[in-house]
Amino acid sequence: MYICLCHAVRTVEINDAVAAGHRDLEAIAKELGVATSCGTCAGHAQAIIDSALANDIPNETQYYAA
Repeated sequence: MYICLCHAVRTVEINDAVAAGHRDLEAIAKELGVATSCGTCAGHAQAIIDSALANDIPNETQYYAA
C-alpha cells in the first residue's frame, strides 16, 4: 500500500528500510523521502516503523541454553 503519495513510498519500502538498519522516521525520510513534502503520511509511516521494529526484536527464548 502507498503510504507517501508525494514520493510514491510503499509500506514494503519502509519495512525494507527498517530491515536495512534505518531505525527512525528521520533516517527513513532521508533514505526514501517519506514525510518530507506535505507531511500527511508521517503518522502512518511512524506506525509502520514501530511495527517493523517490534517484529524485529529477537525472541530471547531461542538463545536460552538449558
